[in-house]
Amino acid sequence: MEDRLHKIEIYKELGEYERHFNQIQGIHRGLASTWLLAFLGGIAFLHSADFTNKFPVSLEIATALVSLGGSMSIALLGLLDVFVYHRLLLAVLVTSEDMENAEGSGLPRLRSAFRHHTANLHVRRCVTVFYAVPIACLSAFAFYWCIQAICSSFGIALMIMIPSGLMCISSVLVPILYGRPKKAELVVVCGLPGSGKSTVASILKSLIGASVLRSDEVRKRMIKTPKYEDDERKAVYTQLVEEAETELKDKRSVILDATFFKAEYRRMVKHAAERNKTSIRTVEVVCDEKILLERIAKRKDGPSEANGEAYRTMRDRFEKIVEPHLLVDNSGPSDGLEDALRPYF
Repeated sequence: MEDRLHKIEIYKELGEYERHFNQIQGIHRGLASTWLLAFLGGIAFLHSADFTNKFPVSLEIATALVSLGGSMSIALLGLLDVFVYHRLLLAVLVTSEDMENAEGSGLPRLRSAFRHHTANLHVRRCVTVFYAVPIACLSAFAFYWCIQAICSSFGIALMIMIPSGLMCISSVLVPILYGRPKKAELVVVCGLPGSGKSTVASILKSLIGASVLRSDEVRKRMIKTPKYEDDERKAVYTQLVEEAETELKDKRSVILDATFFKAEYRRMVKHAAERNKTSIRTVEVVCDEKILLERIAKRKDGPSEANGEAYRTMRDRFEKIVEPHLLVDNSGPSDGLEDALRPYF
């Protein structure tokens, strides 16, 4: 009971972090809109006043400087929003979603619903475009006024012209390169019971923003009292692959967490990827046998019911993976797993 209350408190705290990062992002976007209007107002003021008698630079140079200043200011806000706070928010969302999807959590699966209903909205691209449009407009404006001033003040105009051109080009390229939705991909995390597949799958989930489908959870939904016979296993893997295909058809990446001890099951996944024209990557998780058996003995809850006997059965029947794949040794602490996986994902 105390453990459950502790988890609920952590869940509430994650909700507070989520609201905090949402508020910060809202403030940044409000500032970007305000600054755009302020800099446009400043440009209008320059063109309405008797400017030449008040400052030592031409009207064209001053307009270009104000435009470039506005473009760079909004770009800095966008960098903080998209590359810092948006990623922090995603980390909180993934952690909350893991808690909601945990076996017997009793929590409403709100984050999974959010992910499902916003999968095709391309939120990251929309936010990037929100910043890119005013940056491009102000940079182009600065570039134009530099051309106007180039005859009278060539050196100064050129100094403003170069960063203005770079800002304008980057504001077009960033939404295309960074904001574009990633292609859906299929990742298979396989290995013997107790090797730490679920730990690796959870890390990959946070790295590539994919949903995780676990054979243990599928089995629990399908069969009340599993006997772990071959026909039963094939039915579970068939259902697992069908659910993965549903995700892929909606252009969502998916991670499959299962032993995949038979080559036949791995071929089922390969054919599913081919049908959906999706790339597939396989990660085999291995672990020292002594450590692995200790982990199995310490299991108290969770969807997996595998014990030492099940491990030995799987070990003897495991068919070697001949396809190219990534081998991850999970014998040590899990802290270094993310650093080991990041270069490949």
